[in-house]
Amino acid sequence: MKRAFIAPVIVISLLCRAAGVLAGQGATPFSTTAFDGLITKEFIAANTTSAVPFAFSLFEKGDRKVYIADYQVSHRDTRNYYFCTITVAGAGKLLDPKVYRKAYARERKEKADRGEKYFAVTFPVIGKRAWRRIDGFGPGGGGYSLTFTTADNRYDVSVRLSMRLSDEHDEPEVDIRQLAKRIADLYEETIADGSAKGNTKR
Repeated sequence: MKRAFIAPVIVISLLCRAAGVLAGQGATPFSTTAFDGLITKEFIAANTTSAVPFAFSLFEKGDRKVYIADYQVSHRDTRNYYFCTITVAGAGKLLDPKVYRKAYARERKEKADRGEKYFAVTFPVIGKRAWRRIDGFGPGGGGYSLTFTTADNRYDVSVRLSMRLSDEHDEPEVDIRQLAKRIADLYEETIADGSAKGNTKR
């Protein structure tokens, strides 16, 4: 009687294991908190050239984790602000691959005369795909962002600058491309499983 149940038990065990792999188990567990040890105040300070001090905070917003560097630029004018915001979410939440591919094809067609340097800035080779956009522009301020999907297609990360500065105030020096590239590299080195490396297909 015992032998009759050996095969079904093995089959059920294998099916459960396969289902776990398909669901992403066995790889890095999906959790935005995995970035908490990576995106820190020290990390941002080490990867920017700005001498302007900033306050650092983080919070969760639904299924997203948000890290904020609030640069202290309001001492001359309380209307001034300068934020570097890094948001982490599941892949497709911040950068829809279909929207990305359409935008990439459209830009390639309509702005081909701008040369490869333009496309290297707008669609840098970071992670699986990346897109730099201007989010707003106005008198004394504006905002722009660079959003990428990790090479293993598990997370989206958006690095955004938003600001309003008076003319007499020095602007903090924050390179969002450098920050995004460093986050992508560290993710592959410390968090991602082996499938992430070298995967840059758009």
